[in-house]
Amino acid sequence: MEKALPDLNLPLPPLRFKKSVDLGLLVWDFVRKKYIKLTPEEWVRQHFLHFLVQNDYPPALLRTESKVRQHGLYGRTDIVAYSKQAQPFLLVECKAPDKKLMTDTHLQQLLAYNTRLQCPFLALSNGFEHIYLAQSSTNVQQLEVLPIFG
Repeated sequence: MEKALPDLNLPLPPLRFKKSVDLGLLVWDFVRKKYIKLTPEEWVRQHFLHFLVQNDYPPALLRTESKVRQHGLYGRTDIVAYSKQAQPFLLVECKAPDKKLMTDTHLQQLLAYNTRLQCPFLALSNGFEHIYLAQSSTNVQQLEVLPIFG
């Protein structure tokens, strides 16, 4: 990565890196159990994953980059936290630190993925700002803090 990645408004996680001749700098993803190309969005995703674990979200119940089919098209969720009953609990959409967070496009993407997953809680993060939402069958309400796991 030519440009240094910024310090984020998330606790500094214990990240592991390695260099690849083909891909450049890689970061260890403890959820996927492999090294991933370090992009600005991946920088935010890895910080947020560690933030979830620090807030009592069990690592074994986290998934990243899961395929979601919506209207015949496939997308990939950034992070899904599952409940102990294996039900989707929290859907997180990560954006690069230089992206404006609350845009109609980002919110629509999050809500579209959630029509399939039916998570009661949603989050958007660019590493600096974090927006937490509770979604019911009738409305979406903004929350002040990360939903407590369980």
